[in-house]
Amino acid sequence: MSSSSSSGGGALRRLGVLAAVLGVLAAPSAGAAWAGPGAGPGRGAPLPAGAPTPTAADALAAAVDAAAPAGYGDTYAGVSVDAKAGRVTVFATDVGRGRALASAAERSAHAGGRVRVEVKAAKYSRQRLEAARTELEGAADGWRASGPRITMISFGAEGDGLRVAADDPSRAAELNRARPVRQGAGAGIDPADVRFLSAAPAALVDRDDDGAPHWGGATITSSSGQCTTAFAMDVPGWDRYVVTAAHCGGPGTHFTSGSRDYGTVFNTLPDIDAGIIKTAGGSNSGVYIGTEGRYYADWVWSRVGQEVCQSGSVTRYRCGIFVTGDSHTYEHGIWVQGGIEACTRDGSTAGRHGDSGGPVFNWRADGKITSRGVISYGYSTSASSGGYDCIGWSQTGHVLASWQASLVTS
Repeated sequence: MSSSSSSGGGALRRLGVLAAVLGVLAAPSAGAAWAGPGAGPGRGAPLPAGAPTPTAADALAAAVDAAAPAGYGDTYAGVSVDAKAGRVTVFATDVGRGRALASAAERSAHAGGRVRVEVKAAKYSRQRLEAARTELEGAADGWRASGPRITMISFGAEGDGLRVAADDPSRAAELNRARPVRQGAGAGIDPADVRFLSAAPAALVDRDDDGAPHWGGATITSSSGQCTTAFAMDVPGWDRYVVTAAHCGGPGTHFTSGSRDYGTVFNTLPDIDAGIIKTAGGSNSGVYIGTEGRYYADWVWSRVGQEVCQSGSVTRYRCGIFVTGDSHTYEHGIWVQGGIEACTRDGSTAGRHGDSGGPVFNWRADGKITSRGVISYGYSTSASSGGYDCIGWSQTGHVLASWQASLVTS
């Protein structure tokens, strides 16, 4: 896709050419034999019956997240979805204002009675928890000299406090009680609401020279350039494969990782920009996050307003990227569908050349990873050099459904 301009004062310099932006690789030729199970040549496999798709509850939750910053930021804690029950729960420190937010979102999403909405009281707003987390991150850097190593700080939609993963949770809790987080947008966070969980530090690994069994997040190189891998999946009746972006190479493209043989592309679905590699020596649920090794536990759909992280082989590790919407991109004569776009809020770099095919994810409290997708492209909203403040990805759910596959987890 060539660069395009948008009208108006805030020009969007769109740089989302799949081959040129993040992947630094040419896309497979039009004559390549692209076929999924039961698909005709040149076409991706359709979603099978029963594949998970966004529901009215998902849409309403996204509308709540989108509406919250304008007038409800100081009370909004989060939103949760029970798609099977058709229920959305909004959490707010002021239940009355939470109901007003839910009503506004229902009108925006045209949910009118199709989704059951509940509003529950929260102890802390998201703003307070974000401020508290920022302060706690700074404190945790100082705690390393006393022993405990913090590997993750998170909070849920309920607004009930922070969850912190540490290799010595008792010592970390003791240090927090001695100097509790007070910055949380005014009143601070009660030390009792900062819950410390045990998490052993991960061993250092070399993602640039990945050996068998192969992992997601590995640096892979072909004769055309560099890309990244995302996750492993099992395809019934076929085999186990590692996923990357389809534009990184067509069927038959061979990849290495440093001095090691990584594997060969077996199949691609260009309409979701995903390809699968038959690895040399097998693969498992491991994924490189920066220079550490983690494991996949599950996958989820993404909603507007959610913060995600990515671990492409060039950017290495970056959070603070927020979902802005869903995206279709046009490339090589087809629309790449079912994607999600997200941007940093301060204009800083979200992705770089070579990150294509890499993992988009969120942390879990147990230190494992929740998969969200496979990096497909990037673009800049300003003429910044060295990277892009927005990235797009193919959602993990669509990738799995297209091959009728399951994510490899542990």
